[in-house]
Amino acid sequence: MTEETFDDETIEELETFFREAIARILEREDSEAFLAWVRQEAADRLPRLFERLPDEAARRSSASELGRALWSSVPLPGNGFRPRPLPEPERNDPWPCGSGLKYKKCCAPCSGRTRSAPTPSRASSKRPGRPWKRRGRTIPRAPPSALWR
Repeated sequence: MTEETFDDETIEELETFFREAIARILEREDSEAFLAWVRQEAADRLPRLFERLPDEAARRSSASELGRALWSSVPLPGNGFRPRPLPEPERNDPWPCGSGLKYKKCCAPCSGRTRSAPTPSRASSKRPGRPWKRRGRTIPRAPPSALWR
């Protein structure tokens, strides 16, 4: 993965957008209204970022993901100054980006989160990094997160 640098104008756009977004979250503490605002305003207020995206579906998905990430990281006064993260969408849930499609058909391919988290199994209950034996052979153990990169 390559790192991308942004010019000063793009950084200024981001800072202004983040300040306003955080102020909106703290004023209202209404996730649905905030996400609707982000979907409507993000492409207009962050044109240098959104013009790089290939199509409208990618812009819609990116705005939704940006809104979810912002909402889930801001500590809310009404929640004891702790964040109130939004639940992760299930594959078959309708995605509220405005497309009307299921998450797996709309925004999952753009977000990079097409797989759900691995479920614990007997093998994963062992300590990460500890080798385990199978039919007399020692097999090195990788953490489960390495499988989902």
